[in-house]
Amino acid sequence: MRNSQDRQIASLGWALHGAGCLLVVASVGAYIALVTRPLNAQMDQGTFRVEQLKELLDRSPQVRLAYSKNKEEFRSLKESVEETLLRLPKELEEMEFIGQINSVAQTSGIEIVGYQMGPVEQLESYSRAEITFQCSGSFASICMFLDKVDHLPRLTEVSRLEIESEQNLERYPVQVNFVLYFGGTSHDRSMRGEDL
Repeated sequence: MRNSQDRQIASLGWALHGAGCLLVVASVGAYIALVTRPLNAQMDQGTFRVEQLKELLDRSPQVRLAYSKNKEEFRSLKESVEETLLRLPKELEEMEFIGQINSVAQTSGIEIVGYQMGPVEQLESYSRAEITFQCSGSFASICMFLDKVDHLPRLTEVSRLEIESEQNLERYPVQVNFVLYFGGTSHDRSMRGEDL
């Protein structure tokens, strides 16, 4: 009987020993699964972010330079847009332009023979119209006339210029088409006083 009790105690000891081993293995497995792996993943992610930050810091002088360059280009473009908008009247005001052309023609030595107004074309952010002048003058006076028109406060563009050469080389018949721009609006909300 004692032998059977010894066997039972020995069996119970081995069972407890096995359960303890299983408990240790399960605890180690749970520790690895619940603690070590997430920590390793966070460490890998942290290492990756540190490498990205190092790359960004290595490139920061170039990024700063590119940013400064882009900021300066944007400022220059914005100033150019503002200046252009200042040169665009709200309405066509063709009679004012014709008066300016007559004045420039007189000071340049050009004779205005006549003019003809074309149709008005309305586009998304501005409108334009073309006006054709028939005039005559020397080659030097034609060049001076076009230069002075280019320096008028109003934004204009020469769309066509025809100079006829005839026997009389002192004065040439000229036909010049000017495009008049007006009614311009900006797409920049801050320039229009709107919130972004």
